[in-house]
Amino acid sequence: MREQPSEGGDIFAARMPEVDMRPDVEKIFNQARKAAAGESDVDVKWRQVVVVTPGRMLMLQPCPPPGSMPANMVGQIEKLLSPKVKRKIAVIGHTELKAPKGNLGKAIPLFGILSGLAYIGHSVWIFEGHASALAI
Repeated sequence: MREQPSEGGDIFAARMPEVDMRPDVEKIFNQARKAAAGESDVDVKWRQVVVVTPGRMLMLQPCPPPGSMPANMVGQIEKLLSPKVKRKIAVIGHTELKAPKGNLGKAIPLFGILSGLAYIGHSVWIFEGHASALAI
């Protein structure tokens, strides 16, 4: 994937990145959904948020270990979205590889909330929102 020059060299500047147009994009997003639901072949110890990069790599971002979040924080997340019905949450965000690797919280400002939603049992994956992936 070619990197698109950013405005003023800021890797966090909002823009639509160039994405790899791959024939197996549906398979990649199925893998992302499975990994987010904890159903992948990858052996993980706890829940994770999956970031799909414009190059169609999957970045697995682990949530805090089970039982490690303070009860008051868990309660706040549960007020946003009850864990009683498990949801599949697709998020459009800044997933260009350099940005999340440089500062995940700056690239995806709501990442803490998204990680909390995954922590309580929801499946969360993030991608850039390119038209080629929206239907999938």
